[in-house]
Amino acid sequence: MVKLTTNVIDGRSNPRLESFVQDRVDLVMGKFENRIESMTVRFKDETHKKISKKVCMIEVRLSPRGRVRVSAKKENAFAAVHAAVHSAELQVCRDLDRHQRGNNLRHRRKGLRQENRQWADQLAATP
Repeated sequence: MVKLTTNVIDGRSNPRLESFVQDRVDLVMGKFENRIESMTVRFKDETHKKISKKVCMIEVRLSPRGRVRVSAKKENAFAAVHAAVHSAELQVCRDLDRHQRGNNLRHRRKGLRQENRQWADQLAATP
């Protein structure tokens, strides 16, 4: 279970929305549970010319290092949560993949040139 902090819209508590957020986060982000230090979900209303939209902002702090921030703007809070969690999943995947790829490049073997040299030395040593 991911450590989750939720700030609700206008300071009003909505248990149905909070349980939806927790379920969605556990379902989608559960595979990164050991890499996520904390996760914060914030909501706000955004109104513009009689059109009201809900904005869901997610901040994920990753364990070794790093931070991912995403947001989604939809007509209702549940759709905004769904879109923001999906975006957070993609960003966390990219961030962890980038970090892992960097480790692989730094710690890889000498490369093909070294293997060819060893093979040539073995051929030269054979009578």
